[in-house]
Formats: sequence, structure tokens, C-alpha cells
Amino acid sequence: MNWQELVPRIKYLLRFEQEPDFLIIHCGGNNIGSCKLHNFRRQIKSSLCKVSELLPKAKLIWSQILPRLVWRNGQNIKSLNRAAVRINNFAGWLCLKSGGGYIKYPEITWNEKGLFNMDGVHLSNMGNELFLYRIQSFLQEVV
Repeated sequence: MNWQELVPRIKYLLRFEQEPDFLIIHCGGNNIGSCKLHNFRRQIKSSLCKVSELLPKAKLIWSQILPRLVWRNGQNIKSLNRAAVRINNFAGWLCLKSGGGYIKYPEITWNEKGLFNMDGVHLSNMGNELFLYRIQSFLQEVV
């Protein structure tokens, strides 16, 4: 899902669902490289403010944008992975500052090729297991 779809999707879901206690946001990887980093940071800050207004009781939890072997919007893998780290630090800080949380995936690195499918973007079964383990562990700590 692209970042621009986040707020409209939440508005749509709120038509059918109650406000959640927690919202894990795992979004934005497809935006890396498509715009300047400072513009993307501004979009994230604005969207997280809107989400907080839509879900005033929910704790916002940033789920780290994962590194990749292949990025859709650029060729310099190291540079784009560094951009993802910078976005993660910023968005994670915003969520923590507002009383939410930040889920990190230290085992998933761009040089661990076995954690990715052949496309270099999506996780392999092993990568998905690590991803879900971290989410489950985080939720067990906070709930």
C-alpha cells in the first residue's frame, strides 16, 4: 500500500469497524525513492496527525519499513535502504512521542538474501516468520 492510501483506507474501515486500541502502521516502502525524503517526512507527519484525529484513543505503532534487495523507484540499493532507515527513525519517533510504539525487525537485513523471495521485495517464508514473530512479541509486551 502506498502512503497516500493510508488515511482514506482508515476512513473507509471506520464506516464498518469500531476504533481499535492499537493501529500498527506498516506502510510507505513503496514510496521510498519516489519523492524527496523531506517531502515524504512531511507527508508522514501530516498523515499521522490525521490518523490521530480519526482514532483519538488508539495507540499508533510504527512497523519499520523493511530493507529490500530491489527498490521499485531507484537503482542504488544502499542509498534507498538508508532512506528507509531515516524514514523509520522519524516515523518511529513520532509514534513513540505520541504514546504509541515502534516495531523493529533487526534480523531482516538487505544482505540476508534468504529472507526474501526472488523478486527481492517480498519476504520469503522464513522472512515472514521473523516479521510475524516480532509483531507478536511486541503485542504481547504491550497488551
